[in-house]
Amino acid sequence: MGKLEWNRARAAMGVTARAQTDAERRRPGDSSLGEGIGAEGGRPFAAVRALRIAAFTGAAGIALLLAACGPPGSSEQSPGAAVAGSSLHGARPRQEATPWALPLKYDAQQACVQHELFTNTILPAGKGEFGTDGLSATYWGKPHSRTEAPVATWPGYQPSWGKFQYDTYFGNPNDGSGNTPFAVTSDTGAPGSPTALRITAEPMPSPMQHDPVYGDGWTASNITANVVSPVAGGSITIPVGAANVTHQGWQSGIGRPPGAGGGEDDPQGVVFVGTVTAGGCTVNAQGQCTGGSTSITLSNVQYFEGGPGTNIPANADFQDWEFPDYYSGALDTDVNAQYGFFVARIRLPQPLPALSPAWWMLETGGVGNNNGKLLRSEWDVQEQFAADYGYELNAGNILWNSGSSGDYSYGCGSNCPAQNNTTQPGATGVYPFPKRERADYAADYHDFGVLISPGGPAFPTDYSCCNGVYVERGDPFAGTTFFLDGYPIRGHIGQPDLTQGSPDKEIMLMFQVAFPGSWLDPHSQGLKGNPWPQYMWVQWLRAYQPTKTPC
Repeated sequence: MGKLEWNRARAAMGVTARAQTDAERRRPGDSSLGEGIGAEGGRPFAAVRALRIAAFTGAAGIALLLAACGPPGSSEQSPGAAVAGSSLHGARPRQEATPWALPLKYDAQQACVQHELFTNTILPAGKGEFGTDGLSATYWGKPHSRTEAPVATWPGYQPSWGKFQYDTYFGNPNDGSGNTPFAVTSDTGAPGSPTALRITAEPMPSPMQHDPVYGDGWTASNITANVVSPVAGGSITIPVGAANVTHQGWQSGIGRPPGAGGGEDDPQGVVFVGTVTAGGCTVNAQGQCTGGSTSITLSNVQYFEGGPGTNIPANADFQDWEFPDYYSGALDTDVNAQYGFFVARIRLPQPLPALSPAWWMLETGGVGNNNGKLLRSEWDVQEQFAADYGYELNAGNILWNSGSSGDYSYGCGSNCPAQNNTTQPGATGVYPFPKRERADYAADYHDFGVLISPGGPAFPTDYSCCNGVYVERGDPFAGTTFFLDGYPIRGHIGQPDLTQGSPDKEIMLMFQVAFPGSWLDPHSQGLKGNPWPQYMWVQWLRAYQPTKTPC
């Protein structure tokens, strides 16, 4: 899936990439317990539930349900009725339970998952209840840490690998720009105008464009002889220690100011950036950067510290820069919870080129090993695929080989049409939603969840085999199952448990926007044709842990 990919050009240079059925309508802002369930279109609840669960159980599932519940119209208790001794009013009495207790019932405190009580205690109380409690700057804006090896700490409002993803800079209220991508406000575009967290994506505000403080810079080489900084707007030719360290047309220069990605690097007291007009490489049909020189000419030089006439000694760092075209936001935290039910209530934007709003988790510590590389687990609970794969909505779990030239991942691959009844062939690591689960996810809020449990099928041991590997055991409570509005998603049921014994999970809500010409915007339509701004709305994010207590 390439979440940690930066761009094809930098990868081509060998530079290390940075780790990158509409269910019941509920009252806006209400919990998902019992709302709209009991009868629908005049059908008794048993018939409605049988029809819905048939979406992934088939005729055998209907037979089981009728055997357990009686025929449609029988006198079963409505799931909205209270259970004695329980505040979880959506749960049904154990003696009338169906083989699978569906849909899942949950509120802001707890969930009932196959008759086991789960509590919403993985995140601190209220920190994910954006619609009612707001966005906690003291929690989401503070540094977050991973305690599983390799341990790490990173700033708030960004993922562990930094404040850049695809062609996006993740801003925050404290970045000095005077902008913020976050607002808790009334969502007038949804029925009932509920209060929710709004994450904005838009083109980079003009004062921030091409400013190294908001750019992604890295050391491409060293310079091999003294040079003197040129006049502003002028040109300079710089000798560097290797060929093919930058591209024609890229932005490169000397120095990095405080606050920029990678830390300060301007011992000469000068920071300038120019456009590579000579000596840069070009990318051939195989994606290789070739034809570059060890003498790089920069034109239209702009200063961000210091000025002309500064002597820059040999061995100073030569910097390449990537200036994102888009400004958006990310919320990120790290928890230790091997198993649980993780769910967020989200309204998505209309699918448009370059847009990829996502709610996902990553085992950033990694515990496996393949050819000396960490094998990292990824759970994509909701990911919109913009202009790729026919604007598919994706959910799935992936095991990929961090740092490899090719990520080994697990997905339905070329079998997606047969297995998921989709219109697109998909790719390794891609799990499009089946047709019957598709809806207008921009029209109203939906609950996107994943239940991670012990069991399920084993992950294939031959990690190179996985183009086309697909397993579904059919039991939503063993292994990994993805849910939409409390129901398992066909094609996403009983997948492998990829926790690898590790509790580590980096939890992320992020609104990503992709590079023009990239796989998410192959025709470079995003900046040219999309209406801006675009919004991803989140009412709440919850992480429930099992208690081994019945409900």
